Amino acid sequence: MPPSTQNDTGFGLPARKLSRKSHRKSRNGCQNCKRRKIKCDEQKPQCANCNRHSTLCRYPHVSTPSLSTLPEPPQGLPSHLQPALSYRQPLNVRDMELLHHYHISTSYTLANDSGLQACFRITVPQIGVSYPFVLHGILSLASLHLSRFKRDDVKAHYVAQSQYHYETALRAASSLMSNISEETCPALYLSTIFCCHITLGLGPRPGDFLVFGEEGLPEWLVMFRAMKTIVSSCYEPLRNSDLAPMFQIQNLHVDQPEVNDRHLKSLHDMILSATPHDPDQQLYLTAVSALARSFPTPSSTSVGRTTQSSPQLVFAWLYRLSDEFVLRLQQRNPISLVILAHFCVLFNSLSSFWWSKDWVDHLMKEIYDSLPREHRLWIKWPMEEIGWIPN
Repeated sequence: MPPSTQNDTGFGLPARKLSRKSHRKSRNGCQNCKRRKIKCDEQKPQCANCNRHSTLCRYPHVSTPSLSTLPEPPQGLPSHLQPALSYRQPLNVRDMELLHHYHISTSYTLANDSGLQACFRITVPQIGVSYPFVLHGILSLASLHLSRFKRDDVKAHYVAQSQYHYETALRAASSLMSNISEETCPALYLSTIFCCHITLGLGPRPGDFLVFGEEGLPEWLVMFRAMKTIVSSCYEPLRNSDLAPMFQIQNLHVDQPEVNDRHLKSLHDMILSATPHDPDQQLYLTAVSALARSFPTPSSTSVGRTTQSSPQLVFAWLYRLSDEFVLRLQQRNPISLVILAHFCVLFNSLSSFWWSKDWVDHLMKEIYDSLPREHRLWIKWPMEEIGWIPN
């Protein structure tokens, strides 16, 4: 018998070469699974591993699909719908759940005026049909709203869904901001509104002063400022668009006269007395005057712990803030912080809105801790009005 060779089993049978079972390798797993060096099933917005551990699932940045990867647009499609095709994303049953929740619940929490609520509930989703980034904003806001009512082991899942839809919407809307037109301005205007509500709804973080944070201007304020650009360049098209109810309400707030409030008058007088040679004195007084125009008139509602103001009226002050005043806030200028503390009284009138929860107490604490001792007496009224006391 001839000697065995390497290709012989020793029993007269040819040896079978063992091969490793092939498997697909992917580098698209979530960041948590990569860090833990475990296999990720790449389900979005929440992979199975993160869902099981109730952790926020985040994926590396995925670029928006190019036009070459999308189906050809239908013949005769209006030109203003062409940009929206670049941002189509598949919807699923979870998205339907979120859209349903937005329609029956979330849309009612964005305003306390019945006309505006109807606009958010009916008109806004209609615009989203043509501009999917608006739909993603809707789904992000609804998912964040739903997370407030879920137990802890599933809450992270809804927050992750919200983050996924928000980032998708933000990328698409940001790419169109450099080319605002009469056709795109309603959708872009809505994207700034949703950005504000979503980032507020995520709640404050340490060092967050609402209009600035540890890393400079917050993302929502950048988008809020973009709202000014959209309105200034397309005011007439917006005012005559399907979003007209929003502008009818907001025009009333923007043109509202100053409220003769004795506490704001006292603040005005203290600033005059304490800053006779301060070159920023007029900057402070202008901010106080704008704040007085945002307080409800006594004939409508009185600001206090149990009354609810209009979100449009409250945020009109932030809309009017100059870049110079925001810069003073970033520098933690004491008088600017005192004025922001007085805004907390106005902000507190929105305490029944879920997206404003925890903000006022957090903001007052950050302001109090940042103020020199002599300026803490200046915010005695805001502290008493919102019922906040230092630890």
